[in-house]
Amino acid sequence: MAESIIKHTVNLDKEAREQIKKLEEEKFNLDQRIKDESKAIQDRMKKENEENLKHAKLEYEQEIEGRKSKELAHFEKQLKNMEEQFAKNEEKWVEEIFEACIKA
Repeated sequence: MAESIIKHTVNLDKEAREQIKKLEEEKFNLDQRIKDESKAIQDRMKKENEENLKHAKLEYEQEIEGRKSKELAHFEKQLKNMEEQFAKNEEKWVEEIFEACIKA
């Protein structure tokens, strides 16, 4: 009977060691999966951030180009108005300047 108890104890110990070995392998596999998943998440987030930055940059460039066109059109309109005003009043202004210089 003592022999069967010893045999049973040895078998239990063997089973426990096998279960511990399986659990250690599962833990290693889980650690590896966590590392792989973390890397995949980091790569995905980096890619998303790059896409977001690219999109924002494109939007800002379009906005800048729109503002530039608007300001250029405004400038050209003001320049044209000034040129028309100068052409219309050139002789009058020259005469006024001349008169102011002679009287001084």
